[in-house]
Amino acid sequence: PKLIMLLSGLLVLFTAAGLTKLSKDTSVRAFIPTDHESVVTDDRINETFGLSDTLAVAVVTNDGESIFTPSGLTLITELSEILATLDNVRSDRIASLASESSISGADGMVEVDPYAYPGSISVADAASARERWSNMPPHIGTLAAEDGSGAVILAELEDPQQAVDTDLAALELLRPFATDNLSIHVAGPAAVSAFLSKKIDGDARVMQPLVFLMVLGFIYAAFRRVKALLAPLVVLLGAAGGAMGLMGWAGISYFAITNALPVILVAIAVADAIHILSYYYQLRAAQPDGDVRDQVITAMSEMARPITLTTLTTMAGFIGIGIASIMPPITYFAWFASLGVALAWLFSMVTLPNALVLLQLPPSPAFASWSSGQPNALGSFFRNISTWCA
Repeated sequence: PKLIMLLSGLLVLFTAAGLTKLSKDTSVRAFIPTDHESVVTDDRINETFGLSDTLAVAVVTNDGESIFTPSGLTLITELSEILATLDNVRSDRIASLASESSISGADGMVEVDPYAYPGSISVADAASARERWSNMPPHIGTLAAEDGSGAVILAELEDPQQAVDTDLAALELLRPFATDNLSIHVAGPAAVSAFLSKKIDGDARVMQPLVFLMVLGFIYAAFRRVKALLAPLVVLLGAAGGAMGLMGWAGISYFAITNALPVILVAIAVADAIHILSYYYQLRAAQPDGDVRDQVITAMSEMARPITLTTLTTMAGFIGIGIASIMPPITYFAWFASLGVALAWLFSMVTLPNALVLLQLPPSPAFASWSSGQPNALGSFFRNISTWCA
């Protein structure tokens, strides 16, 4: 048992070490196969025209007034200059009313006039900018809203993988410019990635520890032994941490849907441990002075078949999803969920019984009435589960 526990601990540490190699990919493109026609076309366009993911900053008047005012155009100019200072923003690829111009013809000549001239902007300049903008169909509904109540600043990013940091930096720099009559919003693929990344971190910090505590609390309530938590804990860490760690070792990114993987694996892995512990405690209640090793062997002999069958059917379900899905995040989720279920079976069948032998767990008060053949409500519940599985 000691050797098995040592090897199990090393296996958990090795697989979980891959967690340090996990990198998040919250981009929308992550859900599209790399060889999909839309992705191939998008890559060809980006390569041809030098395009990349775009960060969009919308400046909207809350009272519906026009953005084509001296203060409005001045603000657009200032915000454009601020965005150009960000490290991951291509300063030469910023499009806004401050960078674009109107094009018109007069007396056989082409006139190109910027919407916002450098320096102070007068009321007449703002009115002229709106009139010229209204005669530029490509700029209506793009650089500014059709009713002129808002404008957008488009900034291309150098490295889409740093979109989260760039979005947070932009929000921090632009937030002070918002007023009661003027709101500032950030959108675009980069903003979506940043939003998802922030939500993933928040959910993971709350959901994953919570599910661990709830599961451990349920095990304690069921068996009323603190030492009874140790063996299932190894199974939970081995299944959830192992599957997630192997994702890191394999170079698979942490997608939005991956956030649910450890929660699902914990819920699945604890079921095997509960079945085994329930049967073990039944035997301990019936024969308190019996040999622990023999009782563990008997419990495993009874539980091995139902646990193996349920493991195989669960793995088959995840494998079916992995084969059928064309979305990489869902495919990886299914395959590594299947792997996690297999790890849960391995630790339940090998590590858990050896842990029980080492711990020499005494009879549990929750199963005290088993010796008389009249189990209490909780004991009856576990007996029905064990009987059904067998």
